[in-house]
Amino acid sequence: MAELVDFTDGSAGMDLDSAILHARKSVQTGPHEVHDQAVHLNILADLLEHKYERTREPPILEELISISRKVVEVAATSTSDEVRATAFGKLGLRLGQRFSRLGQLSDLEEAIDFSRRAAKHSSGTRRSTWLNNLSNRLAMRFDRIGAFEDLQEAVATSLQAIESIPADDPDMANWQGNNASRLSARHSFTGNMDDLDESLRLGLEAIQGSQDSPNKPKWLHNHSIDLGKKYLATGTISYLNDAVSFARQAVEATPETSPERTEWANSLSIQLRQRYIRIGATEDITEAITVLEEAIESTPADDPNQVILLNSLANCLGQKYSRSGAKDDLQKAISVARQAKRALPKEHRDRPAILNTFSSLLSARFSRRGGLRTIEDATNAACEAVEWTEEGHPDRAKWLRTYGRQLAHKSEQYFQMVGENPLLTSRFAAIGEKAVARMNKKAHDCIDVAVDVTRQAIDSLPPEHSDISILKVDLGNRLNERSLLTGTSDDIQEACECFRFALYSPRASVKIRLSAGKQLLSIALKVYEAKAVFQIARYVIDLIPLLVPNSLRSEDKQHLLTDIEGIASLAAAVALDAGQKPLVAIRVLETGRAVLESSLRDLRTDLTVLEKKHPQLAQDFVHLRETLDRTARIEDPDATTNGSHISDERMDQRCVAEQQMADLVREIRQQTEFENFLCPATESQLLLAASNGPIVMVNVSPLRCDALIILKDGFQLLELPKLRLTDIIGYKHQRESIRTLEWLWDSLVEQVLDELGYTEPPSADKPSAWPYIWWIPTGQLVSFPIHAAGYHTEISGFQSTIDRVISSYSSSVKSLIHAQGHQLPVPEITTTAISPRKVVLVSMEDTPGDLRNLQYAAKEVLVVDEICRTNSMNLTTVWPDPHRQSVFSALKDCFIFHFAGHGDAKKSNPLDSLILLKDWATNPLTVETLIDTNLVSTPPFLAYLSACGTGQVRQEESLDEGMHLAGAFQLAGFRHVIGTLWEVNDKLCVDVASKMYEHLRDHGINDESVRAALHHTLRQLRHDWIQGQRDATRDAGFGDGPLAESDDEWKGYNSEDSASSSSSSMSDDSEESEYSSEDDRAEEILMGMINQKPARSLEDDDESWETESGESSVDDSGGIAGHASLDVGLDVDQRGQEEDETVEVKRDIGSEGPPRQRRSPPQWIQYVHYGA
Repeated sequence: MAELVDFTDGSAGMDLDSAILHARKSVQTGPHEVHDQAVHLNILADLLEHKYERTREPPILEELISISRKVVEVAATSTSDEVRATAFGKLGLRLGQRFSRLGQLSDLEEAIDFSRRAAKHSSGTRRSTWLNNLSNRLAMRFDRIGAFEDLQEAVATSLQAIESIPADDPDMANWQGNNASRLSARHSFTGNMDDLDESLRLGLEAIQGSQDSPNKPKWLHNHSIDLGKKYLATGTISYLNDAVSFARQAVEATPETSPERTEWANSLSIQLRQRYIRIGATEDITEAITVLEEAIESTPADDPNQVILLNSLANCLGQKYSRSGAKDDLQKAISVARQAKRALPKEHRDRPAILNTFSSLLSARFSRRGGLRTIEDATNAACEAVEWTEEGHPDRAKWLRTYGRQLAHKSEQYFQMVGENPLLTSRFAAIGEKAVARMNKKAHDCIDVAVDVTRQAIDSLPPEHSDISILKVDLGNRLNERSLLTGTSDDIQEACECFRFALYSPRASVKIRLSAGKQLLSIALKVYEAKAVFQIARYVIDLIPLLVPNSLRSEDKQHLLTDIEGIASLAAAVALDAGQKPLVAIRVLETGRAVLESSLRDLRTDLTVLEKKHPQLAQDFVHLRETLDRTARIEDPDATTNGSHISDERMDQRCVAEQQMADLVREIRQQTEFENFLCPATESQLLLAASNGPIVMVNVSPLRCDALIILKDGFQLLELPKLRLTDIIGYKHQRESIRTLEWLWDSLVEQVLDELGYTEPPSADKPSAWPYIWWIPTGQLVSFPIHAAGYHTEISGFQSTIDRVISSYSSSVKSLIHAQGHQLPVPEITTTAISPRKVVLVSMEDTPGDLRNLQYAAKEVLVVDEICRTNSMNLTTVWPDPHRQSVFSALKDCFIFHFAGHGDAKKSNPLDSLILLKDWATNPLTVETLIDTNLVSTPPFLAYLSACGTGQVRQEESLDEGMHLAGAFQLAGFRHVIGTLWEVNDKLCVDVASKMYEHLRDHGINDESVRAALHHTLRQLRHDWIQGQRDATRDAGFGDGPLAESDDEWKGYNSEDSASSSSSSMSDDSEESEYSSEDDRAEEILMGMINQKPARSLEDDDESWETESGESSVDDSGGIAGHASLDVGLDVDQRGQEEDETVEVKRDIGSEGPPRQRRSPPQWIQYVHYGA
């Protein structure tokens, strides 16, 4: 027996199983005296406890509890209070362990009872142990059933435990940690910030006092949770970053075999998800999903924690869907949420959270495809979550918010059914007006209740709570929706005040504030004076750069910026309407457009002067820039899924570096002569940018359209009453037509050129006198050929842009300033005394995949090669292997890069647009690759991209960002880029390139010659085209004279128009209907609406829906905090559309489609120049 005692102390050599076997025999054959029985039973219990801690085998725990009950029976006869207390306390502890394992509430009730007896019969420091255990058991019951009195008693008993021991007691850190947990739980229930602050203090002391303790991971985990709560309460991002860091430490400090590791992993996933909602870094949500999937895999199916893990995973998958728009992501999220819902014990305290998750995901499905039964299921789940949560509970506001959103969607569905479908309206009319009236009443009732429950959510939170802002945005949206239905001006007034509250709230995230600002600007003129609206607009615009911190990768920045497309143009229009000067509107556009490009240019700013005057500051800037670049780069696409994600702290490092960079920039701006470091361009810089020619920013908005003109000596405003946004949208799909070119001239270009005094071409004897002009179109206008606007039916006419000025394009004035600022001496190369510069030539006539052969691509590059090797050019040509790595390496020291091949402008994500090399399918050279490349130290001169759509942005939400291939080459460091607005003709490419390079050969290689070379090339091609059209007219028997004014005969044969009209059912944005006819849909509605029940329930039908693609119409304002949070919107970026998109890029727009009629669209207008 002595040997067994030694084993329990860890000093004996006997193995554990043998010790247990001996202890069992001793119990069976041992003495009859009570004291000796107690000794033998306690030894066996202690050995079994060791065994259970190692193996977690349920039979061992059952035996342990059985032995512990016998110990209690024996101890009951003892006269010692301490003996009885120990027996009671240990049995309570082990019953608590079984509750944690099986979740049976009776075990927990019994555990509390025995823990209470232990505390009652003990005293001194020993009593603190039983008080602590009692506190833990009470907290477990609170977690299970949510009774606040349990939590209050748990707080009190844990405090008594601390007061029962001296400050230097070894248990002090553990008792402090437990008390911190109780206070944190009470804060979550009451919202009392004093409890949270005290919990943070005690939690940190517990960590510091348990450096070598096995409990340290627990305190790290708890402190992480508290920091996350502090973030939610204050909106301060540093708390969230610290929460992620502490959660990561907790997981890393816990053995993989420990069951607690899954709980810590769940907490890490929650903090990562919160940071994704706040910042938008893809790595965070990807890591969160991986962490949860591994935790679920390692957790037994009957473990009570499995439900929580599944709910967290469903939330994260919902977040992933909100980013990807992929049907599979949403379907998986709903499936996982349903799995959690079905496994949930009815009395589980997390039931409302899981119902809320399920509701939010169904709402996302509704936004994707509609359907009454879907939104009814979502509404019912949200309502149940509210009903299960007692008033005063802090999470109730979240559930009310979700319920309000679902009711608003339901109202929308009712009105769409009655008002938007003529067939349904007539069908209801056939039944009787009562059915229609009933439907309208249901819609009004739903929106009224939505407003009411959102008000309840706001009223249930303390005024300083960070969630108030997002709820105010929701209330503003509900009121605005109701006003559209009822015309009530009071609702509009209150909606504006709600949006103002959120916009100016310091606790709200930038994303929420910008969401509020965008909504406010859309309705503010109905309520406020123009000057007041301008102050709002200026505040909104100043927030935009804060939306995309340098800690984010380019793809994440691009995605976030899709939410604010159009804000800058609207704000600029508001400024002009309020009587502000043109300079103010220009600055608004410069701040709110091309934001991604601006952020990248700031990191690559020229530090030459700073290095001379403040070398240490320059060195610090370079170090932080390299940290941000290095940690943002993902060489291994599977880096976050190979098991190393727990220790992957790249996002954490970038967040720290981002804060350090912000501090450093502030310090640099405090230095003399550096007050404007990385600030928007000053007035003098803007004027200097126009020293070579006017810069014309064309601002388009629903409010008004204007040309903002920058001259070398001032700024001008030219109102454009003939240019309307509705017309621009109408002409968008006919950009190549003669009619569009003429409309563009009449509504825009002629007025601008006349204002500038460019009323006719320069005289023929002064070819060098051609004026230059830089166009900066905005919004829907960016894809229009302003440089080709005009009337081209007469060779001798000059009612066109190309007959009066040489045009170039820029995404922003800042981009132009950057190009001009990096100007290096580019002499007219006419002598071999200058070292030859490298021209990189890439020809892709045959491209892997189901792609058209480009028979003229090789010829084009051979022509360029021959011209460039002319002695007077003093250039040397190289032909790298047409694979990404070889081409990429060649770019680093090239002077000119010429590519002839296929290009693909992606609609779902502009950063995925690419030029197609041999390995494009596995290792693509994309826009994102290029913008992450920095060639500024040795900037190349010219990139000539002879491919389709290299200057095209197809994603409507990213037009103002200008992230196309041509822009990417500029951002990488090229001074000039020749690109194309859409598809180009393979054969014509040879003529364009030949004439372009011949002009450079004859006139030297410099800024002016590049601009002039393309201009005169296009004029010659325009001349040839006009002559060809006249010849075609004569051949057709119509005689000489101007071309027919109508272009109706051929306008549909434009490749994009033809594709969009002939395959509308295959459109990226199309939805597959589940109804075979409108009559079926009407029948479904009648059954579901008039009979007040859905046609079928989604609850039992995981695969009841099929759809190709769609966009979320959820009016989003941020994330829902807590276990059940889901931020399912703003507008979903439909990245999943790429799955069905084949790369069928065509260099020749006339090589497929209907036969060409007597007139064809001008094929020379696609070519454009970007740069200095």
